[in-house]
Amino acid sequence: MKKILSLLVFSFSFFVASAQSTKFDYFFHEALRQKLAQNYAAAIDLLDYCCKLNPESGAALYELADLYRYVDADSLAISALEKASKLYPGNYWYKNHLVMLYLNSRRNEEALAQVEEMAQQFPEKGEVLMMLLELYGQNSDYENMVKVLDKIEL
Repeated sequence: MKKILSLLVFSFSFFVASAQSTKFDYFFHEALRQKLAQNYAAAIDLLDYCCKLNPESGAALYELADLYRYVDADSLAISALEKASKLYPGNYWYKNHLVMLYLNSRRNEEALAQVEEMAQQFPEKGEVLMMLLELYGQNSDYENMVKVLDKIEL
């Protein structure tokens, strides 16, 4: 009897999780459709709902950040991407997009800190070293510029 009860509980939880996933997929794809139709407010509402269904969806947070940029809500875009980057610390694209948002918002210190972290995490990405070199140059940090140039030469 215990085995049957356990199997029923497992089956029910699988069904609920599957239904949530299907619901999320529907609303996520509808949000992307609205984004393509340039119905940004509707797309934002749908992606907000997706984030309620699955608060750990990096894709929903990334798309939400992108939409917030379209409607000039940079602080909300940054917040969404910071959350996505924390949830998925190995995702290069989330971090790269976050750097661009920091720079567009003139939050250069945060951009520099993020790029320094990325240079450690993604040493194979030459574009990260080039961004780091540029940011050090803007700060007249010649000592660190030389260090980056040494890494580029290797």
